[in-house]
Amino acid sequence: MSELDKYFQPSATESEHPAVFLVREYLTNKPDAGIQFELRRERDGLTFRPAKMLIHFSEHGESKDYSDSWDSELNRSLIEMGICAISIDNEKERFGLILREMLEKLEIKAGEPSLFSTIFIDILKKQRLWKKKRNSGKT
Repeated sequence: MSELDKYFQPSATESEHPAVFLVREYLTNKPDAGIQFELRRERDGLTFRPAKMLIHFSEHGESKDYSDSWDSELNRSLIEMGICAISIDNEKERFGLILREMLEKLEIKAGEPSLFSTIFIDILKKQRLWKKKRNSGKT
């Protein structure tokens, strides 16, 4: 277990978001249907508008979409059900929002943002997350 795992414990309750029931129904009753997640963040000058979540359902050449504002519980449920984003870049944005939200909660608990950043960077350095494991070639 990583030292970071204790900071990112998922919620113990299951989401009751209507989209979760819809996705479950598709996964259960229409296993050949395609389901994809899309995150949209439109620019508004120098900032972004609030994030929108789209869930694309496709079956037999027909498609329909479910749209809603960003909801971390819905997103967590979609990830647990194996619903991927439409592209790698979209998955990166999704991960960025997840990380921002999780770190924001920790930063509030820590109090001073610079203190939190210092401690967090120290933990990351100790974990050596940026280093790749190399095969030494010895057997």
